[in-house]
Amino acid sequence: MTSLTDVLAGVTDANARAALYYVGRYVKQARNFRTRNKDVFDDERRSAPSTVVKSLAQGLIAAIEEREGVRAEEFALDRMLTILREIAALERELGPDVSNEEAKRAARFFIEFDLPSPKT
Repeated sequence: MTSLTDVLAGVTDANARAALYYVGRYVKQARNFRTRNKDVFDDERRSAPSTVVKSLAQGLIAAIEEREGVRAEEFALDRMLTILREIAALERELGPDVSNEEAKRAARFFIEFDLPSPKT
């Protein structure tokens, strides 16, 4: 049986975080897929996932369903909530959304951009 951490091994934090987002959506919405013909990867609020993220999410979903012995649409509510907490815990283990270097670069950009003070 494949563990979720095994599926995430060697994956960038950004790709792992994005995949976990879609896995969470999948687990929460699985009961509605047949009646609403919904694609969990069709997301207007965010851009469509890359092929890497989509494949990673599908691997995570397969690992969860294999471990649970049923498809996500059959999860009991308490089991679904436990899995969602597990997904949230995995995300908390990832590094920050923005690296320290990226934050420093952004701060330098805004300082160098030298925006005028708003009129009061």
